[in-house]
Amino acid sequence: TGSELLFSASVGGALPAIELVRRLQGIQRIEGVLNGTCNFVIDRISSGQDLEAAIFEAQQAGYAEADPSTDLSGSDAAHKISVLAREAFGVSPRPFQFFGLTDAVEQVAKAAACGKTLRLVASCYATPDGCEARVETQQCPADSPLAQTEGVGNCVIVRTGSGEQIVRGKGAGRWPTTEAVVADLLDLHRAPGRNPVVGRA
Repeated sequence: TGSELLFSASVGGALPAIELVRRLQGIQRIEGVLNGTCNFVIDRISSGQDLEAAIFEAQQAGYAEADPSTDLSGSDAAHKISVLAREAFGVSPRPFQFFGLTDAVEQVAKAAACGKTLRLVASCYATPDGCEARVETQQCPADSPLAQTEGVGNCVIVRTGSGEQIVRGKGAGRWPTTEAVVADLLDLHRAPGRNPVVGRA
């Protein structure tokens, strides 16, 4: 009944991804590191840990759930890129495949051997028929903003006809989520008369 649902915490924690996409016109493509848990695990593997130890550390730090399968499978990133696609293009992506950290230790080693950094990258782009999306691991060059996103950080690159916009922020943990929820509450406070519902996906 006229309620408004704000959900900035659903994509990227403290990262203002949804806000950026809503502000820009003529978006052609979005890509980013959208899962802080996977990014944290990849970095720990790069430092010499095995997969199980990296996941356990993420759980102990509050960055991973007791069952981290949604994160590690790529499903979480797939949901997040779908949210951004709807905000950018007004439609949900066509059904798409997503891939997570399968054989993560081997993938990290292969990327390092090429002088690159492994990242789980989610992307979507406009097509004449709607929107396509994908989630998969990529070997990112060292100078890429995605490669430079460390730990639980998230990064989103939005490409328009006039160039790129990049935002970074912490994407996992209680405090980034709290910051996003508080930001939604402040937005509602600045716009009196609304009947809000604030939540996180």
